[in-house]
Amino acid sequence: MDQLDSESPLPLYHQLRSLLLGRITSGEFLPGERIPTEHELCDAYGVSRTTAGQALSLLVEEGVVERARRRGTIVSPTWRSSPEGSALRMVMSDQVRSDQIQASIDPARNLAVEVVPYDRIHQYLMKAVAEGDAPDIAMIDHVWIAEFAESHMIYPLDELNPGWVNDLVANDLHPSVASGFRYEGAMYAIPEEINLAGIWYDTAALDSVGVNVPRAWDELISTARLLRDSGTMRYPISLPAGEAARETTTYCLAAMLASNDASIMDETVHLDAPNAIAVLRLIRQFITDGLMDPEAISNGWLEGPRLLANGEAAINVGGSYEIEHIARRADIPVEFVGDRFVFAPFPGGPDGRPATVIGGMGHVVFRQAADPLRAMDLVEAMTSSPVLSKRAEGHWTIPPLRSIVSENSPESRFINETVEMLPTARTRPIVSGYQPVTRQLQRLMQSVVTGSIRPAGAAERTAEFIAAITDTELEVR
Repeated sequence: MDQLDSESPLPLYHQLRSLLLGRITSGEFLPGERIPTEHELCDAYGVSRTTAGQALSLLVEEGVVERARRRGTIVSPTWRSSPEGSALRMVMSDQVRSDQIQASIDPARNLAVEVVPYDRIHQYLMKAVAEGDAPDIAMIDHVWIAEFAESHMIYPLDELNPGWVNDLVANDLHPSVASGFRYEGAMYAIPEEINLAGIWYDTAALDSVGVNVPRAWDELISTARLLRDSGTMRYPISLPAGEAARETTTYCLAAMLASNDASIMDETVHLDAPNAIAVLRLIRQFITDGLMDPEAISNGWLEGPRLLANGEAAINVGGSYEIEHIARRADIPVEFVGDRFVFAPFPGGPDGRPATVIGGMGHVVFRQAADPLRAMDLVEAMTSSPVLSKRAEGHWTIPPLRSIVSENSPESRFINETVEMLPTARTRPIVSGYQPVTRQLQRLMQSVVTGSIRPAGAAERTAEFIAAITDTELEVR
């Protein structure tokens, strides 16, 4: 960032503070050298003296700069040695992964990790940035990258360490994964883990009615009808269907849309295209044919894995990361899940083919970091192939690096089967206004399941809302 953004939620004086810190960290101003005066900052960035003064005061409070008589404001002679001894702050949402990270990192790096639940971490980080108290590093959902990047909250990592990042992207990161962690050509996060949205099947239930894993919508419907008519279960299909399941609802909807060559938006919003409306009609058919419980709108994201594991459903639209929950609910070792259940792409629609959508969490460096280069060095250490490989052992999510996909681990069969789906996997919308967009999509799913609005009308209304939220044009028909 070389200019300030008046549209950002981050106050201008915090933006200016981060910009000056970046210039100091890069070596443009060395310890003991004078930095621009308030007057010079006003001229260079078009801010008031109050804003410039607040930015400089923050840097003084942080010990980065100091006031020197007759010399103005200089970079503190002791600043570079100070951050090296202080703890780097990291925020993430997974306690198990937090413990693993802290165990895998040299204690001399002095990392302090705070765990915030997933459903609160976005709001927590936004508030921390607004208050000038952002952590140095955070592990965030990749769908937030565009928002954080456009608001100048996080660094492009290929700006902090271009050689290492470019080598990682070119030689070890799955190509489809790299695209999900980029924004406007820059790499803003290094993935810790990845997963896919698709569909789980109880293979014993499929065998009982003499069918294979469905590859097309009509096969999916006929399989579900056979299961329903067999009398072994009331509703063979489970699906995250509303706001109660939060992001899982959007994630799974994106996979279903991709199966009919539809999507939510790119340069334009095209959720109300005929192939997208056909997906919503398929979901509505699950209800009208008695294949899915209409009360699913109140189910949390773990209800589907529970129904599948308990034999109350044979088909669960969900994520690859649900494997451990399924194993726990079914009371079987996770390495034996594949003997009873299979994870596959969502069956192809009349205009598409079987499809999956990629997701995952990644490490970002905040512009408010006291020492961004030291924070970047820690990200590199945390996500190096040997360290990430050790952390991936026994963890049933897809490793982001090709070099650490093991052929011999207990989870290798499942991991390799899901890795094979990556080349054609799509992503959810890469937009800065993702949070209100995903809420609209959850409400869309809810309205289709309840039948409160016909699929075509629900799609049109939601497309208009999303276009307004993101200031994006509707696709012209």
